[in-house]
Order: sequence, then C-alpha cells, then structure tokens
Amino acid sequence: MEIRRAESDRDLTGYAQVWNAITPSEPITVAETKRRLARQPWRLYLVAEVGGRIVGSGFAGRSDSAERGFLAVRVLPDWRRRGIGIALYEVCRPHAVELGAAMISGRIAEHDAESLR
Repeated sequence: MEIRRAESDRDLTGYAQVWNAITPSEPITVAETKRRLARQPWRLYLVAEVGGRIVGSGFAGRSDSAERGFLAVRVLPDWRRRGIGIALYEVCRPHAVELGAAMISGRIAEHDAESLR
C-alpha cells in the first residue's frame, strides 16, 4: 500500500472517485478540488493505492470553527479492514495539528454501520 498526496490528475480523479462512491450525497469533481487547492493550498488531499488501484482517500484541513481541524477518510468497501483507513488517518491527523487544530472532527455516514462500529 502506498499513501501519497493527491497532486496529479490521476490521483485527483481517484480521490474524487473514492469520495463519490462513499459520499454520494456530497459529490466532488477534479476541477472543484483543483480550485479549492488553488484558493487554500494548506488543504491536504491523499490517496491510498494498492496494486495500481486507488482504494482510499484522505482529507485534512481547517474547519469553519476556530482551532478545529476537519478530517475525512474514505475507503472503498471491498478494501476495508486492511489498515488503509488508519494509515490515511495517521497521515491526516498531524497535518491538521500543524494547521493549529486543538480539536479534530470528522463525519461517518449514517448508512455505514461498519464504520460507525
């Protein structure tokens, strides 16, 4: 497994595909992700790749609340329980702290009982 910053078009496409598969109610596009990075370069977008396939994504950034960071880790269902999510989290968390986050928040989809556990 390789965890890396999503910077290339391929990585940003993979990031968007994973995000949209797990969070279809909040779809994103590569173009919008590029615009956000241009306006807010402190955002961290990650991908997790296994065997040439992007199977997970991670995001770390500032929250709208003062001194709070926001993390979003997504892993395709067929790739869960392999340590991918925790590996993404372990890269995202320090980035949020470096941005000045005293607290970190995130969200788990209500329909995702496995992740809620």
